[in-house]
Amino acid sequence: MHKSKGFSLLELSIVIAVIAILAGVATASKGFIDAAKITKAASAIETTRVAVETLIARRGGQWYHRVQAYNVYNDDLVTRHLVPEMPWRVADINISVAAVGDDSADAVHDRNHVPIYIVAKGPLVQLRALFERLENHHLFANASGASNTHCTPEDEPFALPHDIYQHNFCFQRSL
Repeated sequence: MHKSKGFSLLELSIVIAVIAILAGVATASKGFIDAAKITKAASAIETTRVAVETLIARRGGQWYHRVQAYNVYNDDLVTRHLVPEMPWRVADINISVAAVGDDSADAVHDRNHVPIYIVAKGPLVQLRALFERLENHHLFANASGASNTHCTPEDEPFALPHDIYQHNFCFQRSL
């Protein structure tokens, strides 16, 4: 009998098939991981939105603090344990600001026209996926052509250094 020093065609085919299956599983796993990151970031944004609403309710509906002359709630949200930290790092997305509207005299008591701003920074692909996820939210106010210039439309995120982008997600007040 003649002894062969190589692999048979059947052995090579089996090895190639196993490698192809492993590559397919790895590719599918990456898609599931990316989807989980977006879900986690959307949940964190919703938690932040509800935390801002809760803080405003605890203040008796007053969202602007005239003495301190600011309407950004990062410190208060963390101090009252409504969010774990600010900026809040979720997956590759950084939720860095939570604020409500402007401080004009007309807007102070007009909850219908003063949105909650939540600023998210991260990779463009993930921010776009997050925007698509949030646009089904019944209080989401980033529709194209929105009158508020602080709310960024889907296709117009702000470019920051190092391939990081910023989206200002706006939500109508619910309380």
